[in-house]
Amino acid sequence: MLSVNRNKDYFDQQYFATDMASLKEFMQQANSFDNRQALLEEWIVRKEQEFKQRVMLPPKALQQSDFKLN
Repeated sequence: MLSVNRNKDYFDQQYFATDMASLKEFMQQANSFDNRQALLEEWIVRKEQEFKQRVMLPPKALQQSDFKLN
């Protein structure tokens, strides 16, 4: 679902694995909540905004999933 039209150019390829790891970790955590659909919708909106704001590649220290950065 979140990989449609992704991973097609070099720039997005640098983010794709990290984004998918973040999604996997998020889903593992959200599955224990009754309102996981609402949580997923909020996460998707946040990620869409993040995608639009990307203008440069992150430094190596920031190339980690959301949960590892927290």
